[in-house]
Amino acid sequence: MMGGIEMIKQCVVRTAPEDRGIWYDKKRMQYLEEKLNQGWTVIMCNPIGNNLEYILQKEVKDHEVQKETSRS
Repeated sequence: MMGGIEMIKQCVVRTAPEDRGIWYDKKRMQYLEEKLNQGWTVIMCNPIGNNLEYILQKEVKDHEVQKETSRS
């Protein structure tokens, strides 16, 4: 395949939909929105009390993973 090998990356974003949850923070909601705008997809959402834990994934090319790793 030209352009590199495709890989699946996953991440977890924890939020609360209202201010009763321990993970309620506008920055967390903004982070989730940014990830979704960058092409990440929600593959699972786990309710934990008043909180929500989103499992996100995105297909990336091998060279994109190397770029992200080198910035860390």
